[in-house]
Amino acid sequence: MHGVRYSLDVKVRFANENDLSVLEEIYLSNPYSNKRKVSEDDVKLWCKLTIDKIKENARHVAIVTDNSGSLLGFASANPVHTIGGWMQGLTVMKNLGWVDDTPIIIAAGFDLLIEHYESLGYYKFWDIATERMLRARSIIMPYSKMLHRYRHFDEEIIPAGQPGKIKLWDMHRRINNTHKVISRMFVLDQQYRLELLNKK
Repeated sequence: MHGVRYSLDVKVRFANENDLSVLEEIYLSNPYSNKRKVSEDDVKLWCKLTIDKIKENARHVAIVTDNSGSLLGFASANPVHTIGGWMQGLTVMKNLGWVDDTPIIIAAGFDLLIEHYESLGYYKFWDIATERMLRARSIIMPYSKMLHRYRHFDEEIIPAGQPGKIKLWDMHRRINNTHKVISRMFVLDQQYRLELLNKK
């Protein structure tokens, strides 16, 4: 199913500095992070900080809508310019009362982020999440136009409530106090890497 069209008619774009209310509407409708409910104040703080980071080119958020423009969700990422990679950030689906199309919505957001970072020459990224969440991410694969190009490797298992060995990653995540998490690295396959390098 690699390269398939999304079966749900979705549109995706990058958030800009004027999208504070958009981020808040999506996140407040489903205020959870790592299975933990997030307070309204913390949701609004995250959205405000995200807009500040967007202005500084320190965070990118892919906003997904349906064909009529109704909000469906967003996926965020934080570039790590010093090593030419990026960290997967918060992903939130708007609470619409249905889940069948969730993988399609998430895949559309991820694809835009991957395409953007590949255009910068960033051919690796990290996801730090619970094992259950990482398994759920695999459901996205058949609906993504980009993820099949990447292999993944688990770098570290981080016990609940503890920081990781790589301090840079802890700067981009909220420490999970109830579940162990896995630091998973995704690397673009050599075939696709060479194709991109030869175009430069």
